[in-house]
Amino acid sequence: MTEYKQKMEDCDSQMMTGNGVEPPDFEVTLLEPRPFRPFKSSEEYLYAMKEDLAEWLNGLYEGLDLDADNFLEEMETGVILCQHANNVVRKAREYYRYVLFNFFC
Repeated sequence: MTEYKQKMEDCDSQMMTGNGVEPPDFEVTLLEPRPFRPFKSSEEYLYAMKEDLAEWLNGLYEGLDLDADNFLEEMETGVILCQHANNVVRKAREYYRYVLFNFFC
């Protein structure tokens, strides 16, 4: 048997039996569904978007105290957005390593 075939069989065997490695801890955050509401003005729409984004980010990260009224001021520096982007990249790398290790040997 060639070295390549042996490696593929070993990989297939690990895929079927697992190698004892658990997937990284990923948590899904679900928000309450809200009924569609028409907006009378773009200001109302913007306020609603700030409310939704503040609620979402507060749910993702402990210690944030965002609301529609302070959302733009808190986001102005870019610190929260950069921290979020870094967390997304970190989780993507963890997931990539898990998939690569467990499914592609």
